[in-house]
Amino acid sequence: MDNKNNFTKSEVLPDNIVRRYQVETTSKYTIAGRPLFETSSKIKMSIVCSEIVGNHYLLDIRILSQANNYGLEFLERKYIDLLDKVNDIQSHLLVSMDLGGKLKDILNFSELHEKWESIKADITDPSAEISKIISDGDQQYTHGSQSFAEELNKTTLYKTLGMGLLSFDGIRKEDDKTFPYNTSSLLFPQINKKVSIALDDIVYFSDTPSYLLIFKNKHSREDSEVKSEFIKNFPFLKKQMGEYKYDLFCSVERDNKSRWPNSIELTISEVLEPIVSDVACKIELIKENL
Repeated sequence: MDNKNNFTKSEVLPDNIVRRYQVETTSKYTIAGRPLFETSSKIKMSIVCSEIVGNHYLLDIRILSQANNYGLEFLERKYIDLLDKVNDIQSHLLVSMDLGGKLKDILNFSELHEKWESIKADITDPSAEISKIISDGDQQYTHGSQSFAEELNKTTLYKTLGMGLLSFDGIRKEDDKTFPYNTSSLLFPQINKKVSIALDDIVYFSDTPSYLLIFKNKHSREDSEVKSEFIKNFPFLKKQMGEYKYDLFCSVERDNKSRWPNSIELTISEVLEPIVSDVACKIELIKENL
């Protein structure tokens, strides 16, 4: 399912204005109602769109501050500090994003790779926890810029930001106002999902210069690939495997003039009983800093 034909005209203006946003994300994973882990983050970030080249936004994204809860309270402080240091590698990204809200390339990837190699060179701890962090870092930072962009597209932050920057020009002309959307499974992120998204409503406000877009997935269907991965990872739960559901809801408030989002709220729930994964993200413009 290729969505490039639906997104051919930019709505967001490349005005070089620095916009600052407050971001809050949560992610929960439960089995049979029992929490397996929960993570959260609070971020302040800035975004600048300098130009549009070949149906791609060129964005300068900076993480100004962040606080992460990795859901790993059992880890020693030194491991948490290392995770924070690795996360800081992504504090400045120059990205190319298509009009369908997908990152296509990371233009300053060589800088990120150098930062990762510098961090890795200083690591002397041979523990299993550190080895896992190194393995994950190598997976991200040693396979090239486009591969790294694909990994970022799986994260809640960039899924949400991408939804907020979608161009709906082509969608409004369709009778059913639906479009194909390629994303990743929450339960098993290595699996790509093809979801049908509907532009459910557009609300125009009379008391504020903005409008609201509401969209959600049109339907969820059985996913044999997710079920196969479930059986592979949880063979002891095979007999308990039940109904599969995937639900996505997103609201985007946009400024009438610039078309830039004032706020983006995304929630996704993926269920293959008895396993449930829920994510939520809210990105909100810090207006006083404009």
